[in-house]
Amino acid sequence: MRLLIMVLCLVLAAPVLSQAADWTSQFHPYISLEQVYDDNIDLEPDNRKSDWITVVRPGINFSNMRERSGVAFDYNLGWNKYWRDSDLDYISHNASFDAKYMSSSHFNFYLKDIFVRSDDPREREYLAPTSVPNAYVLSTTTERSVYWRNILIPTVEYQFGKEDKIGLTVSENDYKNEDPTIGRQRETRVSPFFAYWLDGRNGISGQFSYINGDFDNSPDLEGQDYTLRYTNRFEQRTSAYVEGVVLVRTFDESLVDPRRDYNVYNPKVGINHAFSRTLSGQLEVGYYWQDEENGPTNSNPTYLASLTNIDQRTTYNITLQGGYYEDYVTSENLGFTKYHRLLVSARHRLERRMFVSLAGNLEYADYTDDRHDLIYGGTAAVGYDILKWLSASVNYTHQHRDSNEDLNDYTDNRIIFSIKAIYN
Repeated sequence: MRLLIMVLCLVLAAPVLSQAADWTSQFHPYISLEQVYDDNIDLEPDNRKSDWITVVRPGINFSNMRERSGVAFDYNLGWNKYWRDSDLDYISHNASFDAKYMSSSHFNFYLKDIFVRSDDPREREYLAPTSVPNAYVLSTTTERSVYWRNILIPTVEYQFGKEDKIGLTVSENDYKNEDPTIGRQRETRVSPFFAYWLDGRNGISGQFSYINGDFDNSPDLEGQDYTLRYTNRFEQRTSAYVEGVVLVRTFDESLVDPRRDYNVYNPKVGINHAFSRTLSGQLEVGYYWQDEENGPTNSNPTYLASLTNIDQRTTYNITLQGGYYEDYVTSENLGFTKYHRLLVSARHRLERRMFVSLAGNLEYADYTDDRHDLIYGGTAAVGYDILKWLSASVNYTHQHRDSNEDLNDYTDNRIIFSIKAIYN
């Protein structure tokens, strides 16, 4: 794996280094100052602790991304100061890296990496294919403990037609929490894939993934994913598809309380449509069966409906999703869950210097251990560009979880005042 990463880095760096003279104009250092008030820093149902948190974040942004090659990355380091619980002070990190090189010999190379060091009890969802900005994993922590996550995804592909390709993606998702009861969770996926278009309208694609999960405090996981899709483009802006998904999950039986092995079978049909240059939508319906070893067969409909608009002034997304969710490589490793959620986010620039944004979530999770949660909340923010290089914003967030297990209840409110300076 490390050898593959080194080779990819060298290949990706070659065309970039040849353009080194342009680099200085692409670097944008910045620094931000945040003042956060949180009225329930540990997400506790009772005996809630509030605190003021000051965060100073110096960082740097770089991008020379072009159509066929380039690098884009962003990194910031944060000094987090708690004014009442000073023993919680820590240094945070946020980094993202994206590189690509599409060669003249039709071999293409891609490399993505995300690194986060934080103590936020709610963690963003990074890997789901339908992820939107206000999507979070189900697992939370009930005490502030520092954790880090690194997600590394190299891809190599050979393109033998306009959209025809075969390739291999390897992803490593590594999570470690300083709380010893949570420990370290690691998952590696090796995923060969292909896409082949029979003509301009009809195409088939597929992917196989071998999964190995190594978890400190829950049973280790070995699994396979099988996905096969047929797509028909019956109009220039519209395509329909039929897809079959099979998941196989096998758990280590050495622990006292092992998980049950299970398979999931999920056929579905869907349609994608571009209403305009900026507005697109997707509608998908299906049905899944979860065949659990020495247990019942669970079944339910699956569905996905989304609408996304991206233009210079207004960006919004509405996603309605349901069926099942797998929560692994997280603080709780909650496992297979029946799941429904509605996510809404919007950002609008009122005029050249000012923007407003809104986001909301409504989610229902039904776990295999008879626990079920109703989760809902929202965020509102307003920002203003004071100068070309200086901006300020105010953000308010409310989150609530109502569980049939009272210990998992919480209500949390946050207000964030932020000012940011960037060198352009």
